[in-house]
Amino acid sequence: IKMAGTVGDFTGPAFELVEAGTITWFNFDLYDDFGLDFGGTGQHVLISGGPDFTAPFTIEAWVNPSNVGSGTIVGWDLDAGSGEYATFGFASGALQIYAEDGIYGGPFNDTQQTPILNWTHAAVTYNGAAFHFYINGKPTASGLPVGSVGGSPNNLYIGSRNGSAEFFRGIMDEVSIL
Repeated sequence: IKMAGTVGDFTGPAFELVEAGTITWFNFDLYDDFGLDFGGTGQHVLISGGPDFTAPFTIEAWVNPSNVGSGTIVGWDLDAGSGEYATFGFASGALQIYAEDGIYGGPFNDTQQTPILNWTHAAVTYNGAAFHFYINGKPTASGLPVGSVGGSPNNLYIGSRNGSAEFFRGIMDEVSIL
């Protein structure tokens, strides 16, 4: 995991690998590179805190989804207990950024489907004015969600919206938040 210029290896106190069911390291190529294999039923990585999402940012990951449905690549809560959150992931097989700021909420969806059972590089950037989706390095859509994604999160989740919903199903590697 790379976040704001640092690399986490799940050994520091800020990282917690949550095993609600089975989550495994998955060796997927000849170079001994390992990803996390999420079963879609409770598995996620919990990181306390996170970067300031009011500034420009990029979230990217190599993903190999195993179903066409929905699932979160990275989710963050903005105010504990308030219901304010944001996610970057999939909805009906296409990339989505979703924000719920306590007053307004809604998605911004890509129109291009992401292949299942294939490795895909998925990314979203925010330049301070709009979001831009990329699949395998090619721009696919630009726009804004209805709610605000800004603020510094209390918790950051990989593979889940908030530790209890919208779980990713498949393999994920090289998650980066910059």
